[in-house]
Amino acid sequence: MKKNVLHRVLLAIPCAAVLIFALFYLSRDVETPPVSLATPAVSGTGELSSGELGGGTYLPVSVTPDTVQAVVGDTLSRAENYSRTVTVESFWSSGSSSERLECHVSGVDMHIIETGTGPVRHTLLLGDEVFIWYDGDIHAFSGSSSAMPENIADKFARTLTYEELLELDPADITDAGYTDYNGTSCIFAEYVSGGLGYTSRVYIGIDTGLLMGAERYDGDMLIYRMASDQPVVEQPDSSYFERPAIS
Repeated sequence: MKKNVLHRVLLAIPCAAVLIFALFYLSRDVETPPVSLATPAVSGTGELSSGELGGGTYLPVSVTPDTVQAVVGDTLSRAENYSRTVTVESFWSSGSSSERLECHVSGVDMHIIETGTGPVRHTLLLGDEVFIWYDGDIHAFSGSSSAMPENIADKFARTLTYEELLELDPADITDAGYTDYNGTSCIFAEYVSGGLGYTSRVYIGIDTGLLMGAERYDGDMLIYRMASDQPVVEQPDSSYFERPAIS
């Protein structure tokens, strides 16, 4: 009996460490994304062509450093249900790391399956509950997210939160416009934020409202990069949101 209890405690320790790392380390520099418009095409000149939006004809909206906050804040809204895979890379002076995160989202619920150099890790957010476990584990670590920071799902998915853009002084936005990112029509913005003055570049998909790509620089050095595959915007299978066994 004592041996089984000790085994469960040892399993919970790395899970708790993961939760603490996600909340306190990632929240300092890394936040997330997603949103929804029509599916207008970006021309070869990087401008948005006219088309249909909500059954009516719309005209191209100019996106510049002066207008991008209004365009993103008033026009885009995050997709509520989707599945996608993102690749997140971190870089430092002596090396780098890369993780593949399979994300399934249903409203406020999210299941993230992370593959990196270690065992496959699962993070399940159900309302204000958080479950973390690894492939092969019998039990999961659990906790409450009720006191966690806003956009906690973005932090667990290790994606930037582009809403940060809306809170900036417009003088901190250095570039903006429409662009094609990996075959997806996107709103692009570059801005400086945080006490360390990092420069971030975000690419927000016009058709899905999701952050399709992001980069963060410390001076001229790339320290973070995220890229998404094409999301499937539909309700994920309910099996992704089943509660695991609790340790």
